Order: sequence, then C-alpha cells, then structure tokens
Amino acid sequence: MVLNRAYTIFDHIRSNFDFSDKPGRTQFVALPKSTPIRRLLVVGTGGTDALTGTDFRKCVGAVATALKAASAKDAILALDAFKVAEYDGYQKARVVLALLSTQL
Repeated sequence: MVLNRAYTIFDHIRSNFDFSDKPGRTQFVALPKSTPIRRLLVVGTGGTDALTGTDFRKCVGAVATALKAASAKDAILALDAFKVAEYDGYQKARVVLALLSTQL
C-alpha cells in the first residue's frame, strides 16, 4: 500500500512538476491535509540500479541543503529505498551522519 502511494506521488511529480531524476535534484511536494505529513522531499537518484558513492554523497548534500532552507524540524530518510554500489547499510548510515552533521 505504501509503495503504491509512493509510485503514485512520483508519477504525479513527473507529470506536474519540472523534475529531472538526476542525482542531487530535489523537489518538495505538498501532501493532502488528510495526511499527517505536510511535505515530501523527493530526491533524484538518476534512475540507475545503484548510485555511485559520489552520487550518493551529492544526494545527501542536496537533502541537507533542502532541509536547512525549509527549516525542517524533523525528517525521515529511507536509506534502504536505494542501493549504493559497494556500500552496505552501515556505510550508507555513516556517510549520511557525517554529511548531515557538518551541513545542518
């Protein structure tokens, strides 16, 4: 159910916004008032099976920039939603924490 809603939202973004699925591109999307989440930050990954380490760091940096500009009080990052070549979950989490701690 959640996955189907995510694809529906992504299809909506592609058809209604000028969003390019390139690593590091971001787009905030307002969600319906009936949901407990007000905005969703979509981050481009390039549409490949796995990101390179460089592209992953670019995406995380873009997330930090967008969250800081939006004065977000909290956020959830779905680390398992995408693959990074030669990174496991620990390495992804380590990179995210290091980048966010210096940029936020």
